[in-house]
Amino acid sequence: MNAEFEKTIPSLARPTTKQIPLTLSAVVAVCLIFGLLAAVYYQAWATVAILFVGVAALVALLVLQFGELYRFATGKRTNFAWKAVSPEIQRQTLAAEVEQIARHLQIGPDGSGELLSTYIVAHDLALRQVQQEYKAAMVRHAEVGRVSFDALIPEANRLTCVDVSFLIVPELRQEKIDAMLKKITCIGKIFDAEKIGLELRLVIALVTQLDSDDESKLRASLKQKRFASATDGVDIRFFDFEELQRTFLSD
Repeated sequence: MNAEFEKTIPSLARPTTKQIPLTLSAVVAVCLIFGLLAAVYYQAWATVAILFVGVAALVALLVLQFGELYRFATGKRTNFAWKAVSPEIQRQTLAAEVEQIARHLQIGPDGSGELLSTYIVAHDLALRQVQQEYKAAMVRHAEVGRVSFDALIPEANRLTCVDVSFLIVPELRQEKIDAMLKKITCIGKIFDAEKIGLELRLVIALVTQLDSDDESKLRASLKQKRFASATDGVDIRFFDFEELQRTFLSD
């Protein structure tokens, strides 16, 4: 089943305007520029205004097509192989996350079932919210080259990788941050090696059950964490668990 869907992720991105052939673009640009110069010479100001709008529109369209033109010139592509994370790996990851939260809350095995359910709900609602904000298709629990994320959001010129953390204390461990940054770096190396011309972005979705003071502490601590190596490509989002439930679960 994974092999069947392995190459389909680019089709989930929104369709873009078809790339204008380079020759036609050059001809249109030359004609518009010469027409504009002639109109200025003869002081045909109404024509100047019309041609100026035409030139501006062509430039804007070429800017929009820059990603496609760049990939065409460099021989890069947008399709890439991916597969679903296996249920076994998902179970192991889930168990490790829930076990850590249980230790913080000093919850024994008898209460772990309820905590597990809470974690799953928080995780699901966070991904729903991220998808709503991006207004794009989302593939959950997917991996590229054995590098897994909670979700992938493929777009025309960008791949957004999403990892979710559920925090009940005002701290995101540095080793977890390092692991996330390492994963997005690995994806970048895979894309470079395979000549895949997509911009990469990492979204760290933090679902919290904290009061205002603890949330302020969390935000302050994150400013001191090591994000310098990937600041431009990292987006940290804060979601209050209670608010997520009101948004998606309340009538």
